[in-house]
Amino acid sequence: MQMKLDKSEKIDSENKKVGLALSGGGYRASFFHLGVLANLAEKDLLRNISVISTVSGGSIVGALYFLKLREKVIENGQLRHLDYIQIVQAVEEDLAAGVSKNIRSKVFLHPLNELRAVFQSREKILAQLYQKYFYKSDLMMHELKVSGLPKLIINATFLRNGGHWYFSQDDMGQYMDNKIVNSKGSISYLKNPVYLKDAIAASSAVPGLFNYVRVNIDSVSHKLVDGGAFDNLGLFSLQNESCDFFILSDGSRQLTEEEFIPRKRLSVLKRSYDASLELNKKMMLESCSDYIHIHLKESHANVDLHVSEALSKLRTDLNNFLPQERNSLSFFAYLLTDDVSCHIIVNTELKGDFTFKESGNVSLMQTPTDKFRRGLRSGRKLNHVSGKGFIQALSEAKYFIVTFLLIFLASFWYALLATSGIIPDNDPVINSYFQALLIIISVVSVYLMFLTSMDDYIHHVDMVIAKLIHLILSLFYLLAIGTAAAIVIGLVIILLTGRFT
Repeated sequence: MQMKLDKSEKIDSENKKVGLALSGGGYRASFFHLGVLANLAEKDLLRNISVISTVSGGSIVGALYFLKLREKVIENGQLRHLDYIQIVQAVEEDLAAGVSKNIRSKVFLHPLNELRAVFQSREKILAQLYQKYFYKSDLMMHELKVSGLPKLIINATFLRNGGHWYFSQDDMGQYMDNKIVNSKGSISYLKNPVYLKDAIAASSAVPGLFNYVRVNIDSVSHKLVDGGAFDNLGLFSLQNESCDFFILSDGSRQLTEEEFIPRKRLSVLKRSYDASLELNKKMMLESCSDYIHIHLKESHANVDLHVSEALSKLRTDLNNFLPQERNSLSFFAYLLTDDVSCHIIVNTELKGDFTFKESGNVSLMQTPTDKFRRGLRSGRKLNHVSGKGFIQALSEAKYFIVTFLLIFLASFWYALLATSGIIPDNDPVINSYFQALLIIISVVSVYLMFLTSMDDYIHHVDMVIAKLIHLILSLFYLLAIGTAAAIVIGLVIILLTGRFT
């Protein structure tokens, strides 16, 4: 744990305005923050948090915690120590359930979502999936406001001026800063309502994987992306909220030297993006005092060094995390947060029953088996095998794949219809139409592949083509499903009638 304190004596959090920052870093950061929240709940320090600032993966778990806290306050009013522990226990359960749904695959590879992507952006689909699998409610930001709750700040980046953008239960907008061109200031939700799910989607719209989230303000479209592009820690908002003391939960990893960088656009973009995040974080920390920095890159005496290193290299993705991955991340963060009591006054402590503290996982983190270590190490490889690299490879090859399969499906249906007598066999007119169809499919595919190699074509043309591609893929999915159904039905009929050749 790193810290920068103006005074040597312990901090009395009851008499300070304490801010808690939950950094970006995908689901890896989400599970890391869960361990921090659990430890703070056991030490009864969560009740003294005045502001929660979240980014990307931190926004996913931060919003979930806030909703559980809001529900408990509405139900019980003044909360007990045990209530905070039970809230984080509920967060642990719901976070694991939501992550198991593999949202990233549903956004990019689900046939029905391909069809929906013709009519709405993938960022909107992402927001709807967040709402469906994590939050189970369609609340708007202004509806989060309840007396007795900390201020929740969900951070994004405003593309127009490259500055910070925040959503809170009070308002949204930009903090006035003379270093940012044309800072917008605060904007009321009265005429510009925003859903919680859209704020979280904006906070986690990673450049290169997603485009941007649109927020309409007075009929003007504002384009927002991942909050980490400006400040991946979430510290900027806490400073502008005039917090006296900062607890920084950092699920990002320190940038290390890598000899091999894959020659792929997303790999290069991600590496450049990580370098920018690292520089921004160092600059933010240098401008700050009175903070405790709980960082994933650290080591702990009760965790094997190979395990802690593997955890810091786990993928930052929105796909499913295995139980050993999520439990290890949370328990590691839980252990690192123990040192908070050396710098903050803790009056009482009550242990909670968390899944990540199960003895089997704890002992494996201390004395890992080869199988356990290999499992954690493979968690990094998934980032390349089935993560963004796979999506990029699929995206780059989709024209060829769709062309080949459309030709195959067209040939299959032509042969099936001709064999069944629905269309005449060896009819020259029909044959010429069929050949023309195959030629058109091939020409359109080559044309689209040619267009994708050009970097300077107009943005609006690109958007139209993208929508057409979504439509083609959607029709292909439907045709493929129909073909599979026809084959199955045909086989069933053959089996029932006993007509084997």
